[in-house]
Amino acid sequence: MILSMTGFGRAEAREDGRFVTVEIRSVNHRFLEVSVRLPRTLSVLEPKVRERVQGVITRGKVTVTVAVEADPALVSPARLNREMAARYVEIGRVIAREFALQGQLEVPDLMALPDVVGREPASIDEEAEWAVVSGV
Repeated sequence: MILSMTGFGRAEAREDGRFVTVEIRSVNHRFLEVSVRLPRTLSVLEPKVRERVQGVITRGKVTVTVAVEADPALVSPARLNREMAARYVEIGRVIAREFALQGQLEVPDLMALPDVVGREPASIDEEAEWAVVSGV
């Protein structure tokens, strides 16, 4: 078991259309302090990452950073939230009417508004993701 360390490690893996990078940085510290940085979609893995670090390191300030890049061909396609777009258009009309403003809401303006265009949330298989992350 490692008692204390200062160092840096980086590992990368490509699996199932994902490119995973794990970086671990550590500096000497009197106690064990673990900081985990994960993509929001993998936040469910934080306890497992902490447990893995605590199993091999007893002292130090340790930062674990995980980054995942998906193959663009496997990313879910963009989707239009028609209901949200219609709400924004109606709000724009009300504002124009109430304040006697001129102008039109253009397509790029509408597309830039929150939640008008987005992606389907990806379903996460926690065990499969953990297998990739822990194997790096």
